[in-house]
Amino acid sequence: TVDGTATVSGNVYGGMTTVAGGKASNNVVTINEGVTLNDSRYVYGGSATSGSSVDNNKVYLNGIRTSGTVYGGSTGFGTANGNEVHLNGATVRGAVFGGEGASASKNKVYLLNDAQVTGDVYGGNAASANDNEVHLNGATVTGAVIGGAIDGTGNLLSVKGVNSAKWIAGFQKVSFDTAGVAAGETMLNLNGSAGT
Repeated sequence: TVDGTATVSGNVYGGMTTVAGGKASNNVVTINEGVTLNDSRYVYGGSATSGSSVDNNKVYLNGIRTSGTVYGGSTGFGTANGNEVHLNGATVRGAVFGGEGASASKNKVYLLNDAQVTGDVYGGNAASANDNEVHLNGATVTGAVIGGAIDGTGNLLSVKGVNSAKWIAGFQKVSFDTAGVAAGETMLNLNGSAGT
């Protein structure tokens, strides 16, 4: 956990391995309002550049700003399953990945309480990406929102409140919870066309 008035000048890792076949799993990163992330810094719940898995990692960003990219779990060769990214009123100028790897399933991304993302948002980014979830509740995404593989199964987009994105793709299920939304408001405004 990083909080108070700390300034971070490097990347943030909950867990990291560069060992072939290594694992970076079951880590938690929490960065709270008041913390400064300098430059284009990356935040990883788990990173395994040559490893076999980055599973069940969690990242919580609460009211902070970063110009970098955020990963629940990222691996070049193995599985990225069951990771989570929670943006609570946070601003990310890069992209957001719940999980990225050779396969990425059952990852979750939550964008809540005026969270803003300039880049794209992925539940799971892999050739095999199933059962991922993206939850929007008062979020603004300048880029696209992508659940998982275009030919995947079980990828869910859940929408509450008023939100916007460029376009959506890779979802096989979409749900809208209208509680608290005033008549005439648009719950998901899409301002692009590709993939929608």
